[in-house]
Amino acid sequence: MRARFVIAIALLLVSCSAEKSDWQATQSADTVEAYQQFIGKHPQSAMVSEARERTKQLSEEKDWEKATGIDTADSYQAFVSKYPEGKWSEEARIRIENFNVLGAPATAAPIAAAAPKAVGETAEPAKPANAGSALVAAPKSATPAPTPKAAPKPVPAAVPKPAATGGYRVQLGALSSEDKANKEWQRLKGKYASQLAGLAPSVVPVNAPAGKLYRLQAPVADEARARATCAALAAVGQACVVVKPK
Repeated sequence: MRARFVIAIALLLVSCSAEKSDWQATQSADTVEAYQQFIGKHPQSAMVSEARERTKQLSEEKDWEKATGIDTADSYQAFVSKYPEGKWSEEARIRIENFNVLGAPATAAPIAAAAPKAVGETAEPAKPANAGSALVAAPKSATPAPTPKAAPKPVPAAVPKPAATGGYRVQLGALSSEDKANKEWQRLKGKYASQLAGLAPSVVPVNAPAGKLYRLQAPVADEARARATCAALAAVGQACVVVKPK
């Protein structure tokens, strides 16, 4: 009886030693396959819950790398659907919002068409090629040529007025908090001082499909300024979209 007990204890120690060795090897490998293999080999181990948690983390990391590699709104939406409370879910939702708002190219301003002629107005008839030969030359006047007038003084350019509330804006991104939006403005203002000269930030909270976000915008004087600002930012690689008045 005593011999059986000793053998059982010895086998238990060997099993524990093998489990410990396998766990150390699994942690060193740190792959989904290694943790799954450990779980299959030691289903009763106290390390199984930790192995499963690490497997989930590694799977999420792999899927996040895949989503960022594709870098589309659909890839981030697929990630959020699979990991709604994951480590990068908030970042994925922000990127989805940026794609939805900033991904659409701004429509070019329409070109004004030539004004139509008034009703009843007829086109001036074309003169015949030899019309000059049929006319009698008028006698020259002895009146001296009039004294040329002085050129008018140039009118100073009007100072543009600040944009009214609800007017045209440019949007530069969408952040997860108002504080982050304000910090992003400071970063962009420092990096693109000339493109954002004279503009001030406006943080607009919104309940977007991606969740509660804060859109970083800046009011501008008019549509022309909005399009010029976005064009200048796009030229240096910064996303920007024109937001029309509501």
